[in-house]
Amino acid sequence: MIFKIEINGEDYTKYCASGFSYLELLDEELDNGTMRITHVDREKPFEMFYDLNIYIDNVLIKSFFISDDTVELASKRPLRYNHDLTVIERTKKLEKHFIDGKTFTQPIEEGLYERYTALDVVRILRDSMPIRHVSEFENGEPVSKRLFEIPQETIDLLE
Repeated sequence: MIFKIEINGEDYTKYCASGFSYLELLDEELDNGTMRITHVDREKPFEMFYDLNIYIDNVLIKSFFISDDTVELASKRPLRYNHDLTVIERTKKLEKHFIDGKTFTQPIEEGLYERYTALDVVRILRDSMPIRHVSEFENGEPVSKRLFEIPQETIDLLE
């Protein structure tokens, strides 16, 4: 097995001599881990939310964001630094967004109300659950109320 460590697309595998560890948690806590990058010429800490990807045999097995970096001097000649990284699962970035909950309940009595189809659910979510990019706003208002168009083949499949 060949391991590869990338930080923001740059290979740091040869600087990760002591390995790494991470926890996959089943409760409400986010998955997290630690990694030590040694003897690099980079003095500046890696920024929060930089990508850290772990590959085995060129297959991505885990992807994190850097949440903290503690830098210490490793050598004066040549000038080298060690980085103690703390990483966290990628869903951490979603904490910046507020998303309302949405529940769909099929009617208990037949014939009283129409039953929801999968297409109904997709349309309702599209029109009522806006997660939008800043480029989709003009003067503080969304340019379009629709987040996306539903392709005809998807409509045919869901009806």
